[in-house]
Amino acid sequence: MSRSGYYAHRRTKPGAKPHREQFHVKAALAASGATYGNRQVMHALRRQALRIGRYRVRALMREAGPHEIEAQVRLDNRQQTYFTGG
Repeated sequence: MSRSGYYAHRRTKPGAKPHREQFHVKAALAASGATYGNRQVMHALRRQALRIGRYRVRALMREAGPHEIEAQVRLDNRQQTYFTGG
């Protein structure tokens, strides 16, 4: 790669595609109550005719981070037993 080509590429501004993908990933996670993994998010986005790969979804979910999406708390319905020692 030429030096001028490298610096020309560095000066270019990022396109709108990454922002649009991040928006769709966050929306799919919010719709699922933050319970979907990267495969389920990928399939949800593909049902909306957005062509995106699993590893790209995984990277966008990592960028979003846990602080961006409020996770839904799932309660464990199993009965708890405690030993009281008596």
